Amino acid sequence: MPTAAIILLFYWIVLLTPQFARAQREVGQSRLALTQCIDIALAQNQWRPLSQLEVEIAQAQHQQALSAYWPQAGLTAALVRRDEALINIFPQETSVYSINLLGQPLDTEVTIAEKNIRLMDPLHFQSAVDIRYPLYAGGLRRSYVRQAKAGIEAARQQVRRSELQIIHDVRRYYWSAVLAQGLFEVGDEARARLEVTLELTENLYLHGSGSVKKTDFLQSKVMVESVRALVAELEGNTRLARAALANSMGLRWDAEIEPVDRQIPYDPLGEELQTLVAEAYRFNPDWGRMEAGLLAAEAQLDEAKSGHKPKIALLGQLLLQANPYDKGIVGPQEDRSWMVGIGLELPLFNGFRTTQEIRAARAHIERRLTQQNLLRDGLALQVKAAFIDIERAQAVQKATAAAAQAAAQNRDLNERAYRLELVEVQDMIQAQIVESFTRARQLKAHYDHAMARAQLEFIIGRELERLAEADG
Repeated sequence: MPTAAIILLFYWIVLLTPQFARAQREVGQSRLALTQCIDIALAQNQWRPLSQLEVEIAQAQHQQALSAYWPQAGLTAALVRRDEALINIFPQETSVYSINLLGQPLDTEVTIAEKNIRLMDPLHFQSAVDIRYPLYAGGLRRSYVRQAKAGIEAARQQVRRSELQIIHDVRRYYWSAVLAQGLFEVGDEARARLEVTLELTENLYLHGSGSVKKTDFLQSKVMVESVRALVAELEGNTRLARAALANSMGLRWDAEIEPVDRQIPYDPLGEELQTLVAEAYRFNPDWGRMEAGLLAAEAQLDEAKSGHKPKIALLGQLLLQANPYDKGIVGPQEDRSWMVGIGLELPLFNGFRTTQEIRAARAHIERRLTQQNLLRDGLALQVKAAFIDIERAQAVQKATAAAAQAAAQNRDLNERAYRLELVEVQDMIQAQIVESFTRARQLKAHYDHAMARAQLEFIIGRELERLAEADG
């Protein structure tokens, strides 16, 4: 392989991988392990509190739904003044009365003139306490409570999704920082070796047998300067990766974070694909939200059906009146009164509205079931894709490990031969670059495997349970 092509491949591994995206905050030097970074992110990241507020809203809505099981009482009061006193006009009336006069019955006609009877004073105060206690609502209250419970579960699943996203981001940026540091060390070691090769080439050019020419010296010098530029890029990538890690943890712009780990662990996957798919249906928050949505849709159907059923409630009222006039309709026996009874509401006809609401609710359930089937297939496909990525990464890791070992032996042999002027300087430089390239490719293979594992855990959604077990 030509040396220039190797350099280009090395640049591709180092500079064009997505883990080196720029962050918006500065990095520093606090040394933290991955679990510590995750704990800090869960405590500091601002997306988690927003999701928690959704849970609080859903819980409050659940309490609102439960309030339908309690008696409802309301107080109304009014102090009014009319322009005139309230009166009742009693019309003129003529009546025949039978009287007993000295033992003799006598019929007489009596005419009563029109009268204005005062009922109350213009200034009047009235207050009432109305009480309503639902006895039967046709399943309406129960449907409200079920919908509220489904809303709480959906909000909790959203919290899980936010937490899983935070963990996934921290894990990705943490191992990106470890990879960036490893690539920098590989590049720095390659620079040091090439500098030694440059010194040796210069010595052989000036004092050797003549097999090493000035072109060999200049080629070696060009390679050294190119690798120095590459090392500077690698150092910048390391700082950017650490900045992205601090940003994902929700820390201040001046926070200083450095991963404790110097190598990315290699943990081969030992689970079957069918087991992983089954766990995705158990832990995935999107699947949980879909199930909560289906329960809510079923409760909405019960709500619509309640429109055909009667509503029965216990009614009560306590009335208090106060008026300066103590006769008429506000006399001593009328200033306080109470009432109890049972109310019935029976829907007879509402233009087929309830029937159409039931149809819409059933269609909503069918839509949810269809979406659930699509999600079932989509989750299985995502798990399968992540599983294939892991298998591919494991195969690449195995091959790169063997290649790195062979490249190290090849570089060592070429160094010995070059000192004896048995090989050309191009062969020596190529052997050193190939070793650095294979080591960098091995680090990248470890990173790809770790990211594939992280993606699988993110899809399945069981990372939170594992962290809880580890804390316990």
